[in-house]
Amino acid sequence: MLFTLPLAVSGLLAVVAPDYMGALVRSTAGLAMLATAGALMVVGTLWLRSIVRVKF
Repeated sequence: MLFTLPLAVSGLLAVVAPDYMGALVRSTAGLAMLATAGALMVVGTLWLRSIVRVKF
């Protein structure tokens, strides 16, 4: 849930307000921010997986 929520919100924003998300994708700084956010999402996901071990 924590991983999919930002993806769902950004997808919804891309559909509802394409100019808002378009500015983020067209600029170099925006692409750098997206890459940083993606890397931090991966690090956070791996960190949460190491903390929370679900045993069935």
